[in-house]
Amino acid sequence: MKLWRISQAVQHNFLMELGERLSIPYETKAEKELKSQLADSTKQIEALELQLEVFKKIHKIE
Repeated sequence: MKLWRISQAVQHNFLMELGERLSIPYETKAEKELKSQLADSTKQIEALELQLEVFKKIHKIE
């Protein structure tokens, strides 16, 4: 509890810093959501790139 209060007082997340130093793999909920959004965006970009290639071939654009 003391570390928590000190973290709040100095506006620094010592608990997160300690967790990072433990080298134990961990993802926050926000990180998991961002990874999911990134994967969705990547799939959408790939689909759009494929559609663009088809469009270019149909209209003979280089």
